[in-house]
Amino acid sequence: MDNNVPREQVTEYIVEEISKFFLIKEVVSLSSEYIKMKVIPRELGLTIDYLKHLYKKFININYHIFLKEQDHELILEIHKIRRIGVSNKIFLLMLIITLVSVYITSLIWISSWIYPGKNNFMNIEVISRSFILTMMILAPLAVHELGHFIASKRLGVPSTIPIFIPGVPGITLGTFGAVIFMRALPPTLEELAIISLSGPLAGTVASIIMMMMIGLPMSKIVSPASISTQEVTTLNIAPLIFLLGEHMFFKNIEGVVLLSPEAFAAYLMLLIHFMNLLPVGQLDGGQLLRGISSSRTHSVISLGVVIITLLLSVVFRQQILQMIALFVLIMYILTGGRTHLGASYDRYKNPLIMKILFLIWLLLLILLMPIPI
Repeated sequence: MDNNVPREQVTEYIVEEISKFFLIKEVVSLSSEYIKMKVIPRELGLTIDYLKHLYKKFININYHIFLKEQDHELILEIHKIRRIGVSNKIFLLMLIITLVSVYITSLIWISSWIYPGKNNFMNIEVISRSFILTMMILAPLAVHELGHFIASKRLGVPSTIPIFIPGVPGITLGTFGAVIFMRALPPTLEELAIISLSGPLAGTVASIIMMMMIGLPMSKIVSPASISTQEVTTLNIAPLIFLLGEHMFFKNIEGVVLLSPEAFAAYLMLLIHFMNLLPVGQLDGGQLLRGISSSRTHSVISLGVVIITLLLSVVFRQQILQMIALFVLIMYILTGGRTHLGASYDRYKNPLIMKILFLIWLLLLILLMPIPI
């Protein structure tokens, strides 16, 4: 119904809807692109309910409402939303290119693992296992972004569909991940925190399941003597959950665990989830931090995490720690150290929900934390 509001009547419609829940003290600006007014809620205890109701109403007609406190007065601002999104053709094109890129990367990994020193890409086992490895890489990324997407939809926050970003075949994982764009800020910090956590939580669970059901079962147990002449790399650091899973799977078996490419992919995905959960800038961890804290706290902790990761990479000289430090630094620089904008109204938080979200976040960080072996 709201979607059918005639364009020439949109401003009148918005003012009429606002007046149902707020007394309008003063109209500061009034146009089809931007409205600003000083208001008083008709019932003081229902301000948040009013805001969420109007948020849904105005999102349906592509307008975004903000509620601010300024000089002991409530200010309502309504902005017209600029359309953000991609066509189905672009989505499919990016998906196909990413699939091809990751599959080529998987072919290289599997071929070098089964036939070291050779490029036997046409072998049936190489071809079939490359499909499995492609799934090991892309499935957690897809589940991660779907977690964000589903949470956004359930909470009424408009967002784009997940877009996959292809990488250079044969380099890293063959993809730079996937991304969704929120077309508007969530109504409150509570929704921001839920949406931010939903992606990493879903992606981490997917990675753990695939690690235990596919990656580790496809790994080998060999004697130390049998690998003395092979080209192998010893992992000196790994996520805690990976070490726990490895211990559970191989606890009664003697020998050295020779990880399969599928298990190594799970290892890398768990590290990626950990990096994404760090409280820095616009990373999911940074957005979650903004949801449960103030803008200033977000800025201070973001900078602190950058400094700490850089120091750890210098002191311990571990390649994984150096990779994490470089990633965090790049993410911080890309946002110019700016804090997240927050929500349409950033003065409201449900203490119980925030504590639960914080504990889940802390648990994920502990389980995914790289531990020296």
